[in-house]
Amino acid sequence: MNSNSIFVSFSHKDSELAKPILNELGALKLNYWIDDHIEPGEAWVDTIEDALSEASVFVLLMSPDFVASEWSMYEMGHAITAFKRTGAILIPVIIKDVAVPKFAKNIRYLDATSMSARDIANEIKLIIDRGR
Repeated sequence: MNSNSIFVSFSHKDSELAKPILNELGALKLNYWIDDHIEPGEAWVDTIEDALSEASVFVLLMSPDFVASEWSMYEMGHAITAFKRTGAILIPVIIKDVAVPKFAKNIRYLDATSMSARDIANEIKLIIDRGR
């Protein structure tokens, strides 16, 4: 992973919605990391920690299952901290109607509940390009 890497966090229960978005990000030549990239035999917690530490962009695909996931909330907390401390790019994307957690309410998010995967990926790319 390099300093321009994108850490994408989502609930695996939302894979059906996340995969087309990931495919479109790849089509735009955006270098993203998801936990599916963990190889058998790797210490998954350490690998996720390393990916979080190395990312400069965080995309959070938010849904009720995302908010209910302890790991997603951990990743979101790390992303918000990196955003506040280092100026990392933070892109919360609402993919299903969800109550945004109180600690994240002051961060602008992209309401993508009625957007196509291609439009979501294009919007993410625009936000990243503006942030660099």
